[in-house]
Amino acid sequence: MRYKPYGVLLLILMASIPLFGRTKHLENYDEIVLSLMKGEPVRVVIRYGDCDLIVDGVKMESSPNAAGGMSLDTFEWFAAGLFGNNPAYVVASKSVLIENPIGDGYVYNYVKIRIHENGQVHVIARYLDPENYEILMDEMFETTINNRNNKGAADFFAVK
Repeated sequence: MRYKPYGVLLLILMASIPLFGRTKHLENYDEIVLSLMKGEPVRVVIRYGDCDLIVDGVKMESSPNAAGGMSLDTFEWFAAGLFGNNPAYVVASKSVLIENPIGDGYVYNYVKIRIHENGQVHVIARYLDPENYEILMDEMFETTINNRNNKGAADFFAVK
């Protein structure tokens, strides 16, 4: 009888395990679109240091050693050819007020991600002044979807 409270606690803990979300690594465009269309929460983690940094159309020699992530809560999907000769793609963006890491006060951290059906990923990251929306930082990164067999710096996850 002495061990009964521990057994009950263990049973409660084991019963609650299925309540916590598990993630599935999404390895290509089709898996990402399928998860989004099924209404599953999808998240992305970008390792900026492993991306190509593009400034004014020119590829820089290096990218900042940083990472970021966001949920693709609100997204739009566009079929191939809808806008001219473009491939199909998904686009999502998010803006969050943060403490300014490169100055004083606060800034809006705006991130837009565009995922193309060929696996290419484009990310725009901007810091905006919260009073007048002046762009204080503007960076564009290019990479591919990480399929575990390439050097893609964009990891997508579906929360199951």
